[in-house]
Amino acid sequence: MMREIPKPGEFYRHFKNKNYEIVTVASHSETGEKFVVYRALYDTFQDYIRPLEMFMSEVDHEKYPDVLQTYRFEKIGDRIQGLKIQDEEETTYGVADFMKPRRHAEAETVPVQTEKTEEPLYIEESDAEGTSQELLLSFLNAETYDDKLELLRVRKGEINHKLIDDIGTVMDMPIKEGGLEDRYLELTTCLRTMSRYDG
Repeated sequence: MMREIPKPGEFYRHFKNKNYEIVTVASHSETGEKFVVYRALYDTFQDYIRPLEMFMSEVDHEKYPDVLQTYRFEKIGDRIQGLKIQDEEETTYGVADFMKPRRHAEAETVPVQTEKTEEPLYIEESDAEGTSQELLLSFLNAETYDDKLELLRVRKGEINHKLIDDIGTVMDMPIKEGGLEDRYLELTTCLRTMSRYDG
């Protein structure tokens, strides 16, 4: 069975239980070979590159007999409710059963949200206020528009409607009402435009 080529913004789990976000699939300028560029969702959020064929390959179960995952990297979603970034000790996304390694034949339906909704897609409401204030301060302290965009990209899982409203007010660019994903895209588009014409 042919596997679907990874797309930017999708999330994959390595068979050693580390999670990554797809940045892009690039082609070698001389050979045409395709490579996956992907970003770690832990530690320093370093970017990595790996040949597409290797990225999509199966786990060597002779070398790793205890691994339940079928493929070296397996897709775990595009947008995930309650997405949490991993630290060294944390390898879940806040939904314990969802992240258990398993072979495709044993996999149950994965609870991935794929449709736009009016409700916040990411943030857990219990600590939304404190997170929003801290993230707003970090955003304001970022020196360049590119730094601000990078901050919003890395911490996308913590963004809610209130934060978008606050940033829009401070930056004098009101963001129209709508779904959280649409408003996030409008905010980042405005910031990219401002970055392009800054100075």
